[in-house]
Amino acid sequence: MGELIKKSGIEKRSGVSAEDISFIYSLFGMSDAESIVGLAEHIEGDVLLKKIFKLNGTPTDINNKVIDNFLIGMGLEKGNVLNDELIKALQTDIRTKSVEDGVVIGDDTTIIKTGKKMENISIVHDHSNDTYGWGYCLPTTHYADDEKNYPLFFDFRIKSDEEKKVAEEEKLRKNLKIDKRSSKDIIKWLDYQIANGNTPDVVDLRGSFFNANAVNEMKTRSVNWVGVSPKNRKYKIAGKWVCVGKITSGVDESVYTLLEDDGHHRVIIKKGEMNGVGEVNLMIVNNIDEDITNLYVTEHGNDKKSIDLLTAVLNKERECDETKLKLMLEQLARTRECGVVAENTTFDRWFYAVWFINAVLELGYRRVVIKTKKNIIYIYDEKEMTAGEVGKTIPPEEYAYHKTENIRTASRVVYQEGIGNVKLVFVEELNNQGKVAQAYSLMCTDPDCEDIKVFHIHKKRWPIETFYRELKQNHGLNDFHMRKFNGIRAHVLFVFISFIILTVLSLFNPRLLEKTLGWIKRQYINALVKIKETDEGIMVRFTKAFIEDYGLPMI
Repeated sequence: MGELIKKSGIEKRSGVSAEDISFIYSLFGMSDAESIVGLAEHIEGDVLLKKIFKLNGTPTDINNKVIDNFLIGMGLEKGNVLNDELIKALQTDIRTKSVEDGVVIGDDTTIIKTGKKMENISIVHDHSNDTYGWGYCLPTTHYADDEKNYPLFFDFRIKSDEEKKVAEEEKLRKNLKIDKRSSKDIIKWLDYQIANGNTPDVVDLRGSFFNANAVNEMKTRSVNWVGVSPKNRKYKIAGKWVCVGKITSGVDESVYTLLEDDGHHRVIIKKGEMNGVGEVNLMIVNNIDEDITNLYVTEHGNDKKSIDLLTAVLNKERECDETKLKLMLEQLARTRECGVVAENTTFDRWFYAVWFINAVLELGYRRVVIKTKKNIIYIYDEKEMTAGEVGKTIPPEEYAYHKTENIRTASRVVYQEGIGNVKLVFVEELNNQGKVAQAYSLMCTDPDCEDIKVFHIHKKRWPIETFYRELKQNHGLNDFHMRKFNGIRAHVLFVFISFIILTVLSLFNPRLLEKTLGWIKRQYINALVKIKETDEGIMVRFTKAFIEDYGLPMI
């Protein structure tokens, strides 16, 4: 770690070496600290760490201010250099280096926070519970093969020009003492915009802001609006009040209409009534990329106008995804520059964009594997077909059974405009009774790749999902409270380093290879008991981990 810190040019703080502070902060999540203050208290109470730093000539009073200033002072460039050097270092040891048959995985996660004054914070979509909130969106890359997996790079999706414009409007609202905490504040802001000749094309109403009063105020001012309905709302359809869940479930897919100007959503429009408003258009909107269905509401009447307003709102939501794709390409380029030799890449379905896939291949990766979308058109047997329609051309006897994986696979080579010949692999995952538990199709840009290999590449996505969960549960990913963006970036970097430390500890100790990272953390990093010398003698304090594992000791 010391050599990597020197190469990155990170400087010491308050007389404490950068190497020591870096080592300390990499213990943030592993020590179960929930704040920098908590980490400082942990260090002060850890006799072994104090002795280590005393031997290194470091003062033992490493307080929260020293750590906070160190993180904020690191900066983007030095943090990126440290990240690069760490990945390069992993490629120099046979136990951690990447292999050509390995996979680079791309995905994103969200950090939900409540501090609105944190720099670059914005409204993000939390996919885990399908909610919106203040926080950060992190596109990340991860490496995995049959022996190991570890994180590579991360970035933050920063506000676009449009979002920055919104941020400036928020400042103006604050000066006007319109804080937008209630629907009344939204109306005040709308009146200000109208008075200054800036009437919005459409007002997006979400959560508690989408209510009868807000809608009626929009109608009074002849302003277009679209409401994103909460899940617990009810609407009257054909004389009966029906909850959102029932409206959006069990929909006949053949009735959906694709939004041509959007290409990522399908819609069904129904007529209904909203309590306190009257007749409205209910739009059941299915996100094709993620297969998530929500209910949007607009004024009753012209269906085409409703679709135009919906498309405008969805395009604003989509803009952030385009930014994430560009950030992902930057990380994939850094991965190559740092010596990772994996030839395979895999991504979540919403990364399925022709320009993005071609850009990945241009970086030198041999193949891209990704789940198909329902609306993508392929050419097979000189006919235009979706993946689902191609799958119907395969008779049951063509499916090959793979005993180890307990799956059946079959495939077709098809042509996709903008990419060329690709392979569609149709997978049936079976349960213990031999029945199909899950069926899906994968697109691989390498038409010569074996079906089972395509399946294995796709399954290598799983480590990044467990990685996200591990970071949040055991490494303190969400447990930062600083407002400065440099400090927040540095925190995330050291959380990544924390995970890598445990991974390397496992790989370098064969006895630990079968153990989970959580087990290694509890047994090797976290203390079971804490010993303190007092005037009355030696005090032994039993930690929560000890009590959970062994119970209270008998006296």
